[in-house]
Amino acid sequence: MIFIDTVNRLNQLPEREDPRFQRRRTLSSSQDSLTLSEAAAYVQQITLSQELASELVPIDSILANVLEVILQQLEPQQITVHALSQLAGAANDWELVLQTPPAEKPNNDSPDYGDDLKPQRHKHNEKHFECTLHGSDNSQKKVTLHFNIQHLQSDYLTSFKNLPPIQHLSTPYQAEQLEDLPARWSFEIDQDGESTPLEALYSYAPPAKYTISATGLQIWLQRAKDSLPILIGDTQCGYIYIGNYGAYEAHKESAEDTIQHSSDIDTSA
Repeated sequence: MIFIDTVNRLNQLPEREDPRFQRRRTLSSSQDSLTLSEAAAYVQQITLSQELASELVPIDSILANVLEVILQQLEPQQITVHALSQLAGAANDWELVLQTPPAEKPNNDSPDYGDDLKPQRHKHNEKHFECTLHGSDNSQKKVTLHFNIQHLQSDYLTSFKNLPPIQHLSTPYQAEQLEDLPARWSFEIDQDGESTPLEALYSYAPPAKYTISATGLQIWLQRAKDSLPILIGDTQCGYIYIGNYGAYEAHKESAEDTIQHSSDIDTSA
């Protein structure tokens, strides 16, 4: 368990909005004409590096341990979520590139054929948990965890959907530190990442004592204007919390650009 000592209240989820950092923004109302094919034509990546790390704070501990409770139920072995900044403290010359989740088109309120089926489809792509956080002073804080699970692979998706909807987490914090936590947390979870995203840090980070079952796992915290990457899976390092890292846009490449790059390759050899 990640534990960060504190004398302050845990009054917000991570909101590291340094103007130097550019993260994926959700589509605004002025972009409601964007089609699925246009959205799919772009691959947007963000880069994390040690120089953009901020100090771990108590909300990082809560987030990491809540996710550990969920993931543990999907693993046959005992797992531990470690913070990347605790594993790679001596390394400062690495970068981690992540592909952002697909941008979602805003809801269209106009009538459409099959509207009566939309609630079922919506429910099929989501999983909700009612989680009670237990304080060290016997206090309790109830929060709702919402997961967008549509990008999980079929077997893992089925297992995730079958998890109990009621969850509990014991914390080392007290009522005054828990009472102002947000009542609802929203996440995106996918398996679009690399199996060894932390390979550049293997000489610094010790291997995990367990084998992860979800290759390429990435979890993102949804916020008002963007999604913050907070956890990744690595086949050697295990599940790693990265929510205290700022991110900047690596590149945004269209399918047309990719074709152009391919045509520039010398094939005469």
